[in-house]
Amino acid sequence: MRRYNKRSGIFFNRINIANEVTSGGWGLWEAYCRWSSIDLTDKNIDGGEMTTFSLGLNWWPVAAIQANVNYRYSTLDRFGQTGSNHGLVARISFILE
Repeated sequence: MRRYNKRSGIFFNRINIANEVTSGGWGLWEAYCRWSSIDLTDKNIDGGEMTTFSLGLNWWPVAAIQANVNYRYSTLDRFGQTGSNHGLVARISFILE
């Protein structure tokens, strides 16, 4: 569980990892998925309808480092046509607090 840090104004505090890599463990793994949908059409504006499915994996080898990979698949229905795209994002975050 992560709580809001009032001093720094950051929503999440550092994560507590029971078996960090530096101690011979595997670190902490988090898997997540998300589905979202939005209707961008309003009165004279035809923005279409978009849905997005996202699947990701976080790895915290130690409390101050996070590696993340996220796959997204989106579709957009607009002007009577349907388009789609795929995306893959990877990042490494260092927590300096």
